[in-house]
Amino acid sequence: MPSQAGTFERVTAHSDVLSWVSSISITFLVILAALFCISGILQASRKMRNSHDYHLALKARIDTFEASIAESHEKVHRLEEDYAIWNEYVSKLAEEDEANALTQLEAIQQEVQKWQQDMKADLLEFRQALSLDSIETALAALRVNNTKQTKD
Repeated sequence: MPSQAGTFERVTAHSDVLSWVSSISITFLVILAALFCISGILQASRKMRNSHDYHLALKARIDTFEASIAESHEKVHRLEEDYAIWNEYVSKLAEEDEANALTQLEAIQQEVQKWQQDMKADLLEFRQALSLDSIETALAALRVNNTKQTKD
């Protein structure tokens, strides 16, 4: 059995070396796995941080955009109010201008009617004066004839 004992010792020695090599290999693999795991965790955390920063920047841009939309909406609302005020003001001015134009037309129409009446009165006076002049002229000719006859 001595040969079996030597074989056993060799197997045990070989087993001890194998155990030691496998222990180092397993330790190396565990350390390597830990390094890859830590590297992956660091890379994932960097991507998460970048993603979070991008999300915050995007959210800030969206907030700015929404604020500009709200401001534009407010300006449009103010413009609509101003338009309504100006529209009312222009309508009142148009009504006043129309009323003033009607008043001026009525005044002009009254002046024209007065002028027509004055022209008719002047024409009537002219006709009367003309007829009186023609009567006086005719009478004057008769008077001249009459005075000539009385002198004769």
